This record gives sequence, C-alpha cells and structure tokens, in this order.
Amino acid sequence: MSFADLAAEVGIRSATIHYHYPTKVALGVHLIERYHEAFFEELARRTEGVETAPARLQRYGSVFVDNLDQDGGLCLCGMLAAELPSLDASIRDGVKRFFEANTKWLASELRQGERRGELSLTRPASQVAVSLFSALEGAMLVARTLDNTKHLRDTVTFLVGSVQA
Repeated sequence: MSFADLAAEVGIRSATIHYHYPTKVALGVHLIERYHEAFFEELARRTEGVETAPARLQRYGSVFVDNLDQDGGLCLCGMLAAELPSLDASIRDGVKRFFEANTKWLASELRQGERRGELSLTRPASQVAVSLFSALEGAMLVARTLDNTKHLRDTVTFLVGSVQA
C-alpha cells in the first residue's frame, strides 16, 4: 500500500496524508490507537449496566461477532499479529498493548465472576483470559474463511458456557 493508493481511495491528496502522518509507521500506530480506543469504547457501551459475568463475557464476544457480521472485518490487531516479525517495533508494541488490554479485561471479569459464584475456573483467570481471547481471534478467521458467522457465535456461546458455574 502506498500513500498515493490510500489518498485515491479516500479521495484526498497524498500530501494531506503525509502532513499528518509523515511515515507509514506513524499512520499504522495511529490506526492501532484508534482501533484500541474504539474497541474498548464499544465494549464499555455494550456492558454498561450488565451485571453478571456470563452476560458481560457474551457482550464481549458480541463485539467480535458484530464486526465480522457487518462487513466481514477481522480484528485489526489480529491481522497485524500474523505479520508481527515484519512490522516496525512501535506497531508491534501497539498490537501487544491491545492484546494485553483484552486479556486484562477478561481476567478481571473472570475473577469477579468467580468471586460471585457465577463462573467456575479450573485455571488462573489470567490463563483462562489468554485462552478465551486466543480462541476468539482464531474463531474469527475460521468463520470468515468458511463465510459463516455462526461459527463465531457458537464459539462465543461455547466459551462462555465453559466457564459458567
């Protein structure tokens, strides 16, 4: 991808993009930051007022499902992670922060749900969180490849059910 390609797609001059983002890395870092913020804003909106951990986890999964449903879109950071070794360090760091923020959110929800007796964990919450996040990222790829979002929905339901008390 070149800035000229991007400018043509968006309908602006390449110089305008260069003014705000002098390098592709700067643009990539900004895109990851915006994606990260938008993801967690949407998650907060969906979980506001939702009391139980299973319901909150279901809503978390719905962010992935709806993203795939709406336009076949995958998680930006999941796509970038596939190319991690070839990416600039600042982009790798942004992807890592997104993954860490997701697993931190999940681990917190899992701990709270376990304390309230809503969830039953057989491993530490941090390990379960990484497994849940990994499964969702992978399930997005499978669902997109098979052109069937139901696979992702079923995975969300299975994952939530696997930790429910």
